Amino acid sequence: THGALSVSARWNRLVPRYICAVAGCQKAATMQFEPLAKLRRLGEPDATDETDNPMSWYCSPGCLRGAWKSHLRGEQRRAYKEAEGRGLLSHLAPKSQKAFEEAREQVRRPSLGAVANPVQRVEVGYLRKYTPAPEDVGFRLEFACRYVWRDPKAAANTDPELGPVLTLDSDPTLPLPPAPPARPMLALPSGESLPDPATTRAKNRGSFRVLTYNILAEIYASTNRHDYCPPWALAWSYRRHNLLREIERYNSDILCLQEVQEDHFQSHLEPALVRLGFTGVYKAKTREAMGRRGKIDGCALFWRSDKFSLRQEHVIEYNAKARESYSDVSNSRAALTRLLKGNVGILVLLDLLDGSGQQVVVGNTHIFWDPEQSEVKLHQADMFLEEVQAFLERVGPATPLVIGGDFNSEPTSQVYELIARGDVMPERLSLLRDPDGILDELHLSHNLDLRSVFGDGNELPTNFTLDYVGTLDYLFYRADGIVPTALLALPMEQELLQIDDCGSLPNTRWSSDHVALMAEFQILTHQ
Repeated sequence: THGALSVSARWNRLVPRYICAVAGCQKAATMQFEPLAKLRRLGEPDATDETDNPMSWYCSPGCLRGAWKSHLRGEQRRAYKEAEGRGLLSHLAPKSQKAFEEAREQVRRPSLGAVANPVQRVEVGYLRKYTPAPEDVGFRLEFACRYVWRDPKAAANTDPELGPVLTLDSDPTLPLPPAPPARPMLALPSGESLPDPATTRAKNRGSFRVLTYNILAEIYASTNRHDYCPPWALAWSYRRHNLLREIERYNSDILCLQEVQEDHFQSHLEPALVRLGFTGVYKAKTREAMGRRGKIDGCALFWRSDKFSLRQEHVIEYNAKARESYSDVSNSRAALTRLLKGNVGILVLLDLLDGSGQQVVVGNTHIFWDPEQSEVKLHQADMFLEEVQAFLERVGPATPLVIGGDFNSEPTSQVYELIARGDVMPERLSLLRDPDGILDELHLSHNLDLRSVFGDGNELPTNFTLDYVGTLDYLFYRADGIVPTALLALPMEQELLQIDDCGSLPNTRWSSDHVALMAEFQILTHQ
């Protein structure tokens, strides 16, 4: 607050006297099923108030109908037997098939009359922001605020002017779902299980972990596209916390993140990762934002401050590279327009602070997505590899190299072939549709000798949506000078998709439509 005008805020937990009897519902009751209340009264003669039976209260006709088979019939039969033994059958309803059917009809068409269900307000916070506590689970929260005006010209003992109280109620508070299931580290090449990465770190000199993860930007997480995911689990306010606790659990030393929204990098991710001991750089895509400023995604690269220091940084703008390539080419307008997608990449040279005197180059990129424009993907991959080679020439050709990213290309693609093989076979290149002659301008070769940590063209899927399951994300390394010693096991498809029975990502436990890849590397010392 500033000056004489301020805001007074209060958070209340709304605790209704009667709660819906359906397990897990926790909503305030709006109706009572009378036969259940009577059964309780007959079974317990000392109870005089029909509202004593909590199992007779429901929030809606739907919950009442749903509880009929699983609860009501069993309760009636149990009470019937008790009443029979105590000589109360003459007072018990229902005691015949006809009466039983009448009770069933009451469930089908229950009375919708209003019932008295007073709500108790329990104050739980007085700031503008409030994080629900475990005892809030199942209850709605009420936010109440009013303005407070203190006239600067009035006497010191003058009471302030108070505005009307405005309130807003939340939906019932949900319990925090468990974190994504633990993923073991596997030693390479043996495949032996290693201790949980959450409890260990890479400790040998010249060793470190690298993680790559497309975290699904909020601008792409729509309820239309991801209608199988509960809206609260799709909201960035939930996903950012779940993503951070997942990333923290992996205990990586370097993070290559894609689909990082610019405003979220500034307000959420960078501050949170700095608190975890990371320093990072960010590059937004070079296209217009989607709506307000900051509503654009990009790539972020973080490293542990106690393990690395930044020596050099280089950003790659594929739009700029396309303009360079076509500046002197006639009739290139169509090709240039097709290439201007705004994708970017980042390269950094890091010094290890473990006394080894070693350095490592780390790259991070996100290649264009559209499967119908493979020539654009190949152009971006070629430009990226060209920039990597040029960067290595400047910082030291023998410097160890690790690359992470979402390449939006499967292991059978020409993009993967270029990266892992070093070139693309002409007969494979001829299979691509290239209406604007883009491929004619590419080098399509490199001598980086790159290998994929997770396979040689046989990687498991890393992207799971309703209409696509496939491998798009990779960790590559330069075979000369560095070797992977362990990897984070990829979860099996059934482990990911059985959660919530939605059959896709994201869901309540996995907060992106991609899965994270991580490997531990050891820099080789040449004698």
